[in-house]
Amino acid sequence: MDGLGKLESLAGRVTMDLADGPSKDVPIVFVPGFSGWGSPLFGAVNYWGGIENIPQILAKAGHTVILAPVGPLSSNWERACELYAQLRSSRFTQYNLETNEIEGKPEVIDVDYGDVFPIRHRYEREPQEWRNWKWDENSPAHFICHSQGGTTVRYLLHLMEHCTENSKQTLPHPEYFDTPRRSKWAISVPTVGTPHRGTTVVDALWNLSRHLDLPEQTRLLGRLFAVLSFEDQHRRTYDLQLDHWGIKRGTRRNRNETFSEMRERLESSIWQANPGPVRRWIESNHNALYDNSVMGVNELNEKTIPTSNDVYYFSLSFSCVEPFPPDWPSWTLEAIQEFPLTITRFLEELPIIGNIDKMIQGALNFIPFLGDFYSEIHNLSFGLATQIAQGIIGVATNVGGWHIVSNLVDIREATRWLVDKVLNRFIQEVGYNVRVPPPGDYLPIASVLPLMFPTAYAISSQQLSNGQRQILRDESEDWKVNDGIVNTASMKGPLNRNGDIPANRDRSLIVDACDFPRLPEQVANARGKYWHFGTTDGMDHADKIGIWIESDTGKKVASMYTHLVTIVSHLSAKPTLTDLPNVDISALPRFTGDITPDLSAKVIADKLAIYDGRGSVMVEDFI
Repeated sequence: MDGLGKLESLAGRVTMDLADGPSKDVPIVFVPGFSGWGSPLFGAVNYWGGIENIPQILAKAGHTVILAPVGPLSSNWERACELYAQLRSSRFTQYNLETNEIEGKPEVIDVDYGDVFPIRHRYEREPQEWRNWKWDENSPAHFICHSQGGTTVRYLLHLMEHCTENSKQTLPHPEYFDTPRRSKWAISVPTVGTPHRGTTVVDALWNLSRHLDLPEQTRLLGRLFAVLSFEDQHRRTYDLQLDHWGIKRGTRRNRNETFSEMRERLESSIWQANPGPVRRWIESNHNALYDNSVMGVNELNEKTIPTSNDVYYFSLSFSCVEPFPPDWPSWTLEAIQEFPLTITRFLEELPIIGNIDKMIQGALNFIPFLGDFYSEIHNLSFGLATQIAQGIIGVATNVGGWHIVSNLVDIREATRWLVDKVLNRFIQEVGYNVRVPPPGDYLPIASVLPLMFPTAYAISSQQLSNGQRQILRDESEDWKVNDGIVNTASMKGPLNRNGDIPANRDRSLIVDACDFPRLPEQVANARGKYWHFGTTDGMDHADKIGIWIESDTGKKVASMYTHLVTIVSHLSAKPTLTDLPNVDISALPRFTGDITPDLSAKVIADKLAIYDGRGSVMVEDFI
């Protein structure tokens, strides 16, 4: 059973096992991934569903759905701040299910990016001008995350729980993340194709563009960013949300920049004696390209906990490649026989043949009468040599001979030689400063999105570096299998490392979704670990959100999100003391304020086990 099959099975099981039924009061927050968007692109293409509208389908079923547009190319820190600001703003535009239109003009929400990172990377903090909070302990939410959305929410919930990064005491954002133990504001976090351990697509893209130096990269991206960011935010077709970096239309001498002036500023490596905004963004490692790399996610892993014990996690993996064919195709022999150069023509052009002719002619000229017969002798000897050579080639290219040759020469190695030693040399010789990666162990399937064919192909041939292998250690399984953007091995969940919370250090962080608890009183024990549904083959990174896909795949995608929502809507938030008004704590020692009684967490947990299936009530709830 593939991943989607396991998902459907669990959705059916929780519907039967958890008799209380789904709760549609808790909103479903959709968090997009790398390069994602909010409002329909060009007014028609939804990020969640493509030409279909998955949020609308769920809303018509009675669920509240929140679409949270976060920076498509931004770092996880920026995206976490943006997500927090939106969910606490209560400033949402409404989607009318009757007219199928968005009501009102979308508002631009000011985001405070904290104290640390704006100073470190020299971008604007943009303090907020409103305080109308909504998302809180009494109003929790489910988060469904595609791609980078999963690592963004992981970072957000860590900051909500601990306020600081691991091993650090200073608060990176005393305005947003000043109060600990708030990760329980999230009930569940299903992730779809998330690079929990990073992706090598960043390395593949770098190898494809490594011929470009920093000024060239700045010029190319600067021109693109200028086109996308020239208009005001609410008028942009595709909003990069990088205004705080200065990647927006500026002013000069009390007037707005012209497009040419803005493009000049963004394309400049040095602007007014300082690095230009696009160059700073590229060099900062404070962007989505770095944060999605193996090194970037490893940094996230070192400074955050992978899970919260208050949250349910689920993960789905996908693949859009298949093994490189082991055998030569049946038409290979016919193609060789139709090669445009015949053996006769080839032998005629060989210099050695001409030299032999001259030697024969010179020798015969010294023999009386025989020199006159040179042309006949030459034709005879040349014809004989040609027949011998053709015979040898014929043996090699007939069915029996080709069987021997094809067993001696591997098709993938021959193709690698052709790409590396012939094609790449040719395209560089004619002036194209690019390099085509040699084929790897896998090839993209025929139905892969054309835009993702190059990246799926490149990842399949991308070798892990020594540094990446050291990070992944025994988890560095076959990282050439991918969905066109993310390595399949990275999607199941984060690494369980030394910086993890104690409760997770001695247990598996990732478990089979088939083992999800059946009894209602045991379901609470499922928090704090990733329930992995396995891998679904034949779906690329865009298929998972329904963009540019076939109708059959579109139905599968709609069913996937419906099943996910069915599962999470049956899960309740972790009970707190305020949820348990009838708990009898009379047997617990009373505090005088002077002496802390000898009371262990286990004593409290045992007394409340009947109310909390996991028996994990913290001592701080009482002291």
